[in-house]
Amino acid sequence: MALADRSYRSGSFSPGGGLPPGVKGLLIANISVFAILFLARVFRIEAIPEFAFNFSLVPASVVKTFALWQLVTYAFLHYEVMHILFNALYIWFIGSALENTWGTRRFLQFYFICALGGAVAGVLFAYLTGDMRVPIIGASGACFGMLVAFGVLFAEQTMIFFIFPMKAKYMVLILCGLQFLQVFTPSQTAFSVHIGGILTGLGYLIYYKRLPRLRLVDQWKQRYRQYKIERARKKFQVYLRKHNSGSDRDRFIN
Repeated sequence: MALADRSYRSGSFSPGGGLPPGVKGLLIANISVFAILFLARVFRIEAIPEFAFNFSLVPASVVKTFALWQLVTYAFLHYEVMHILFNALYIWFIGSALENTWGTRRFLQFYFICALGGAVAGVLFAYLTGDMRVPIIGASGACFGMLVAFGVLFAEQTMIFFIFPMKAKYMVLILCGLQFLQVFTPSQTAFSVHIGGILTGLGYLIYYKRLPRLRLVDQWKQRYRQYKIERARKKFQVYLRKHNSGSDRDRFIN
């Protein structure tokens, strides 16, 4: 993905110019954990992967043994290069835009709430499908939450979606829509966690009233107000006609 030089609200966004502290901390943490796990596999250090398993999101452990820390720690674990690469790019590009707009505290709050929402959705989906012992890892839930926020705050930002230039709001709708379409398809990807992050991010924006007002809704409200005014005007005209006609009759009666 590439970003152009136009944005929706807070000026143009560019990933250059240094990393904000929240994004930098998240990248260091995720990449460091990945490097440790990667080296453990290379040198066949069995204790580290087994230790990391306890920090993966295992729905059965969360429900039966109350391993609630897994609802957050799973978001820092990645085993595949492409997995950490794409999530790191999301954090870098999209996270930098959000942190520069919101500030570090609000951005990190949003990030971890979306990670938590993705984890809860993953546990619920596992409970419904019976896959309670399959571990879930990765920051994708938080990343899709960030994607939703980016699509709202930078709706008019021009992106390159594969090879097609596209506004951010349309790109986000496509990417999020694909997650809902694939949630029940057989895959090693936990699309339910993505959906949890999407819904949590959307809920956060609604709760804090950070969604832009919809023009269509405003138009409906304006038309309804105009209808009420027109209806009141007609009623008043009818009242005046009756009142005036009654006054005329009273005037000529002896």
